[in-house]
Amino acid sequence: MSKPDPDWPKRKVKEPMIIRSVLTALVLGLATLAVAAPPGILDGENIPADFTAADAGALKATQRNSTQFGDYFDVPGLWIPGSETDQLFVAKSADKLYIAISGNLEGIGHAWLIGINVPDRTGQQAENRSEGSSWCGDPYSFDPPWTLQRSARDVIIDDGGTPGDTPEDRADDTWSYGVDSGMVFPCDTDYVISIDTFSGTLGVHLYTLHDPAGPGAGTWDPTPDNLLDLPDATLYAEKLRAADSGTNDGDDILFEFNTSGFTEGGFDNTNEFGVTDTDGSSAATATTGLELAIPFATLQTDSGPLTGAETIGVYVLLADGRENGCAGDNWGHIVNQVLPPLAAGGVCDTPPGLIGFRPDLSTVMSCLDVPLSSTPTFGGGDDSANGIIDPADYGGAAIATQACPTPYGDQFFDLTQNGRGGGSELDALYVTSDAVNLYVGITGNLQENGDKMQIWIDNGIGAIGEHTLTWDGMGGPGDGMEGDAMPPLPDTTTDALFDYALSVNIEGPATDPDRKVWADLWDIIAQTSTFKGFSIRESGNGDMDASGGSNQWGMKIALNNLNTAGVPGCQPLEVGCLDNFGNPTIHNWSDDIATVEALAAGVTTGFEICIPLADIGINPCDGPATIHLWAHITGSNGWRSNQSLPSMRPEAGNADSTEQVQNAGSIVTDWFGPFFGLPEEFYRAVTATHVTTALVTPVNDCDSSGTEDVCDILNDPSIDLDFSGVPDVCEIVTCTVVADCADPLGDGVTDDVCVSWECLAGICVATDLSVPSDMGSPLGDCAPDTFCSLADALHALTCFAGTNTCDRLNIDAGQALGVCAPDGFCNLADALHALTCFAGTNTCACGPAPDGTSGPTVGGSAVLRAVADARSIKAGSEVQVRMFVDEPLDALLGYQLTAVVSGGRRGSLELMDIAVESRRDAVYTGAANAFSAFNIENRQMLAGDFDGPVSTRANGYLATFTFRASEDAVGAFVVDVVRDDLTQTLMVGAEQSEEIVVRSTAPAVVVVTSNGARSVR
Repeated sequence: MSKPDPDWPKRKVKEPMIIRSVLTALVLGLATLAVAAPPGILDGENIPADFTAADAGALKATQRNSTQFGDYFDVPGLWIPGSETDQLFVAKSADKLYIAISGNLEGIGHAWLIGINVPDRTGQQAENRSEGSSWCGDPYSFDPPWTLQRSARDVIIDDGGTPGDTPEDRADDTWSYGVDSGMVFPCDTDYVISIDTFSGTLGVHLYTLHDPAGPGAGTWDPTPDNLLDLPDATLYAEKLRAADSGTNDGDDILFEFNTSGFTEGGFDNTNEFGVTDTDGSSAATATTGLELAIPFATLQTDSGPLTGAETIGVYVLLADGRENGCAGDNWGHIVNQVLPPLAAGGVCDTPPGLIGFRPDLSTVMSCLDVPLSSTPTFGGGDDSANGIIDPADYGGAAIATQACPTPYGDQFFDLTQNGRGGGSELDALYVTSDAVNLYVGITGNLQENGDKMQIWIDNGIGAIGEHTLTWDGMGGPGDGMEGDAMPPLPDTTTDALFDYALSVNIEGPATDPDRKVWADLWDIIAQTSTFKGFSIRESGNGDMDASGGSNQWGMKIALNNLNTAGVPGCQPLEVGCLDNFGNPTIHNWSDDIATVEALAAGVTTGFEICIPLADIGINPCDGPATIHLWAHITGSNGWRSNQSLPSMRPEAGNADSTEQVQNAGSIVTDWFGPFFGLPEEFYRAVTATHVTTALVTPVNDCDSSGTEDVCDILNDPSIDLDFSGVPDVCEIVTCTVVADCADPLGDGVTDDVCVSWECLAGICVATDLSVPSDMGSPLGDCAPDTFCSLADALHALTCFAGTNTCDRLNIDAGQALGVCAPDGFCNLADALHALTCFAGTNTCACGPAPDGTSGPTVGGSAVLRAVADARSIKAGSEVQVRMFVDEPLDALLGYQLTAVVSGGRRGSLELMDIAVESRRDAVYTGAANAFSAFNIENRQMLAGDFDGPVSTRANGYLATFTFRASEDAVGAFVVDVVRDDLTQTLMVGAEQSEEIVVRSTAPAVVVVTSNGARSVR
């Protein structure tokens, strides 16, 4: 028996369902041996040498068309973003108000909101409905920012106009209050100017706020299709897209829109100074950010535009827009980076500092009065309002300086990271094979934004297959090319009939060193899609993790995505072609096709793919097969590019033309269609051909049948019931403990939370799970039962207490705060995974995509306090230390505490017992379904309520730890709670993902005196 591959995955399942199978690392390694050595090392590097050394005819095609996706780039250094508001400067000119804000903004929807109150005009203090007050379904909110819209009051929803219909009518001029009331500004506000840097573009939006007691600014009908609804809702604010410009462009020109006279300003978003995530004292060191000139004519009073003699009110808010969509937990929240600054304490001192969603800001901050008559004249000349802030331009000083640390972390430029991104291209195609596998090498690179590299395959078996595609279910909506007429065979006389397509894309962002290369195999005839798994980009191998998918025969995909050479990154006749840095491209398009092909031939990195013949419907034992292939790149949503191999070319009879083929776009395409005289119609392409070698002697014959294992299974699928690609009789190996199966790395953490392992009669037996929190069956039975139930929570609790007989590796359902990856512990986190799964709110699942995670958020903060029932005890005596939470909490789902003892001159305080007493001040007083568990050895306890979160009172009692002083104990001992370690001490808010941050603890001090000594005072 050959030596196995120790890295081969233990788990391969066809569907995400419960199946029990004999699977072991040792024999599953035999599946690797079914893959003969590829040409060279399968690492995505040295592709021309690897393939031509193995097969002189391996080179099948070279690219002749420049790519319209742009050139790939890889440069040292990467910005680690953050958002902060450091200082506010104000100046004026004869007709403009100049405002500067030092700091920086993440380009994910975070926004600065500049509020302005002008005299003799009634605006709003409680924000009413505006254009675009809701992202979801709102026709006025397609542009960022999304934050101010989100903070406005909602219109009441009723069904008065169409009884029996779904609620969609709106009561005119009627506003809902309570949880849906609008944000309360620090003062009466007439204008809000929103500043965001979404996707690297400075966006300036002007909101004009109208008197809510007045006529408003027109009407808005959320359901124009419903002719029977009540009158339209009145709008109380108008949103104007005032200007757009590039960030960091170094000038003071706002390039686009320029409405209402917004033409002067800039944003330098490279600030690395100012406040940090822990310290708010260095705000004055930030010298870059926003500079904006606001025309007086835009800021209208009831008597006309500002003249420069009035006193106005100004404030700045930082609003969270991180999700820029409907589901963001903090979308529309105001954070502590406001000016004038918040007073010390609370959200100012303890980031993350969310003031709240639609908060009443008048209780925590006020407006700054700015008398324009004495405001300094803007001292900068032309082209100076560019975001590089000179305090001298604003009279020498800021009018407000930040005091709070930022909840978003400190922005900085990290030279240890790589900035990488840009285009997609296919440079050259290489194909070879051995007896059981097809090997495809493609040089080039693939953008990590949804672009897909597709290999279309005609297996050459009979007259089946498709020429004109009729199925668009290949991997998801828009992924396929429904309606396209596909390329013919190389002689151009016969249509290729395609049977399969392998689609590959990369999960972004590119800054993560472990980006996944995802693969789906489409069976075009059967119209089915199979998720094959993923490999890791630039890992140096093509090993696939097929968790949640099916990789029965051992497909491998290696990608080195660092190519910056090859074909040029733009296209002839394309107007305004820029490189990846926004500069005009260096290519002048005098390059002819021969030049482009020479550039393509020099690329050595890209994809090296091993496709088992069985995956594409070929039985290796049936003799050689004639295979036709065509590789192509599509953008997201099925966008057709000009990047294919063999390369597209001009129409017949124009073979020597120097014209290059352009992108086909999103239209249905005939890849061998007629030429109508437009460059966009140069779509003509043909396939490449490869003939496989004959299988003479079995490469792998683990059951000594005299036939290749893959052929045995293809002829009789019943001998491979676990779909591992290895006959079941060959998959037996011994084990002594569950860890031999579940933890091959020996790091104490289960290898896969989606598998429950048993070691039965010395054999590893796996049960694939549909959810990680399926830890066992009722009454302590360790076998999973396919349900999320109380039984799973009890397994976690008894494992925490050390009384569960089931293996800890199978109980570990995930980390704290909803994170799905395991952490190697049995604790409160696992119990909550089980409870929230039962409630249907847990996002962790085992399927054809990565496990989801609800992601940690902050639900509040707390101070924990330890109180001893005696300040001084004798050696050998006991003392009880009770734990309390100082402030009331609106919602507490559960908590876990770990006691720690320090101090003392000699001896120790030994933990004897942990309990939750029946007290009127207990956190879970009156809870019918409270639970608790204790582990004296680890000095840990946990508690919660099966029915969900509860509200607690101030000084709520949590637990009692009973200690005994050893006979030799003497000195002052400190009893405290472990902090800043979520595996030991954890408080969870209303949702599983909400952490109640323990911002500080107050320990108890117990003085121990010897039995023969007098007590210490």
